[in-house]
Amino acid sequence: MTLAALNAELLQAGIDLDGEIKTRLKAWAGIANDSVRRLSSRIAIVVTFPVTAPDSTITDDVRAFISLEAAGQIGVEWGLLLLANSKAAGVAGADNVFVRAVPEGTPSTDDIKIEPAQVHLAFDRELAATVADQATPDRRRAVLVGGGALGSQIGINLAREGRFSWTVADNDYLLPHNMARHALLADEIGAPKALALARQMGWLLNESFTAVAGDVTRPDAELVKEFGEAEVIIDASASVAVSRYLADLGDAHGRRLCVFFNPAGTAVVLLAESADRSITLRNLEAQYHRLVQTDPALDDHLRAEPGVRYSGSCRALTNRIPATNAALLSALGARGLVEALKGDEAAVRIWKVADTGAVQFIEQRGAPAHRATLGDWTIVYDDDLLAELGRLRDGRLPHETGGVLLGIADMSRKSIHVVHALPEPEDSRGSAEGFERGVVGLRTAVSRAVESSLHQLSYVGEWHSHPRKSSPLPSAIDLAQIAWLGGELEHEGLPGLMAIAADDGVFAFVMPRPRSRAS
Repeated sequence: MTLAALNAELLQAGIDLDGEIKTRLKAWAGIANDSVRRLSSRIAIVVTFPVTAPDSTITDDVRAFISLEAAGQIGVEWGLLLLANSKAAGVAGADNVFVRAVPEGTPSTDDIKIEPAQVHLAFDRELAATVADQATPDRRRAVLVGGGALGSQIGINLAREGRFSWTVADNDYLLPHNMARHALLADEIGAPKALALARQMGWLLNESFTAVAGDVTRPDAELVKEFGEAEVIIDASASVAVSRYLADLGDAHGRRLCVFFNPAGTAVVLLAESADRSITLRNLEAQYHRLVQTDPALDDHLRAEPGVRYSGSCRALTNRIPATNAALLSALGARGLVEALKGDEAAVRIWKVADTGAVQFIEQRGAPAHRATLGDWTIVYDDDLLAELGRLRDGRLPHETGGVLLGIADMSRKSIHVVHALPEPEDSRGSAEGFERGVVGLRTAVSRAVESSLHQLSYVGEWHSHPRKSSPLPSAIDLAQIAWLGGELEHEGLPGLMAIAADDGVFAFVMPRPRSRAS
């Protein structure tokens, strides 16, 4: 195809292509760097042709045409430019320098050859959102905490869908063993994970994202600002301490979500706060552990797995999780994040992958949580725990019953999240007048619960029921037991906690008075 033929076609639409090119060639002449670059390059002509469909709708067909010769050489053939000596012109490193021909010469009669080329739209946020079947791009400001295997794949996947304006926070560096599961490649080894991941996500969308390479639990002024402005905070750090810190972050108002693998890499867990943050990550952590304790499908969910040493240090271990599992679970987690943010409710969601590749979905809605201040301690419990106590009580009426309480104790905050109530041991003795808890199998049951929670749960107290038509107020016997319980748990730094269940879902939590200490 020739430039003359394309010009003749466009003249019918009132476009003088030759005239436009001649004007630009003369304007580009000279020894300036931009002039040298332009005239040493080939000309690309992009034309939008309107196409009318049978239903009379009009769409644009965008085509490109590339000259086989450099722009400067075309100018010479048209008599508009002259090829000058680059050294004489004082342009270092340039092979060709073109200057204006004065007067202009006689144009060559040779045809200027051009070749058609396909036009591809640059991949940006708008195209990413369209391909991902979004009506509009999601530009909410999001902080991604954790740029490891899970965080990197979630970040890259969501960026490919045109989602979020990102800040990535991580204080670690990309190391060789990370190549087993990380979304980043070997050319980034040695770089801060936050910087490398934010850069890659930005390159995908042709945007600039923020990286903060620091300790999230000791944020600098920049990270404090990013948290404060974020609408969504995603914790992919796989750190209980970080998750709890983010849940308590008072200067941030964005909704928080936490996503992590189980140790064996056979499941991914999502904890999604309610939109109003009335149910926080701390509440959901407790509810997640209750789900693990009570759902048979999760019996081995938190089973500890031996690691693989990745450096000379005996403590430098990484989990044995295949890249295929990490990729599949990361995709499920990313999809789960998007779906959770479409609603306002809190939830615990788990995707469990079998060896066959089949995925089992387990979901527990977030239960409203309640707080009670007893002395120096804050006791947190939720509606599902109260329902659990009610079921255990109802199952033994008219007799009293009881058992032990498991929970998450945070000594630094002096708080106890009551998670789970165990039923009475088989040698317990209960009647309509009283209850004496047995001990058979109790130590084993508590140890199993502690181990299956990776030692996040511990024994935090006792519970028992009162008979029908009784209040939950402690009796004289209860008060004596509470005093004994406080003495038993004192050496562990815990108060003695007792829960009492009565009629109509009425409950009481009781603790002994703090003991006075001799000075």
